[in-house]
Amino acid sequence: VHIKADKDQFVRVFNNIIKNSIQAITSERVGKIEIKIFTNKDKVHVTVSDNGVGIDPSKEGKIFVPYFTTKSNGTGLGLAMVKQIIENHHGTIDFETVLDEGTTFEVILPLNL
Repeated sequence: VHIKADKDQFVRVFNNIIKNSIQAITSERVGKIEIKIFTNKDKVHVTVSDNGVGIDPSKEGKIFVPYFTTKSNGTGLGLAMVKQIIENHHGTIDFETVLDEGTTFEVILPLNL
């Protein structure tokens, strides 16, 4: 599987998504992060799932907005940057979340056919 992408930018993308997953898992539970990669037609899908606290429904629409953060020590630039990088590579990012159960982010990028 090959995609046209800037390696350094995508290291930032997945470091950010995985770091957020790690931070979403509370010390009261055994953490689980699952990464899946698969192709579908002319696209590659990468999902990162965690069993963290999930995203509060009132904040779901804001998580890709610059300077919005749910963390006390965050800048709110991580996911905004992630989305911009993915869109610059003609891809998309979306997520599904269940409060107190976890979140899955899905990155979809065009394959280099």
